[in-house]
Amino acid sequence: MQGNKFVTSYIQVGDVYVSYLVRMFISEHLTPNFEQPFKKKTEIAGEEIITPLQLAAGATLTVVFDSAYYGGQESRDNPKAGL
Repeated sequence: MQGNKFVTSYIQVGDVYVSYLVRMFISEHLTPNFEQPFKKKTEIAGEEIITPLQLAAGATLTVVFDSAYYGGQESRDNPKAGL
C-alpha cells in the first residue's frame, strides 16, 4: 500500500471547506532525489502548516492526523467528515 503522499489542511467556515495548504510527503529513501531533508508527516504539519498559521480571535484549531479515523464510521461515508 502506497499510503497518503500529501499533508493537507483546510479552513472551515460553517459548512464550507477551503483547501489552505498542501505539502508533499517524500519517503525517506527518495529525499536524495529531491534534494530535500526527510520530514515525518507530523513534522511537515507542525512546521509548515500549523506553526505559521495565525488564527483570528475566537477561531478554533482542530488537528486530524488520520482522517480515516476522524468521526468514526461517518468519515468513511461522508468525505467532509474527515476534513
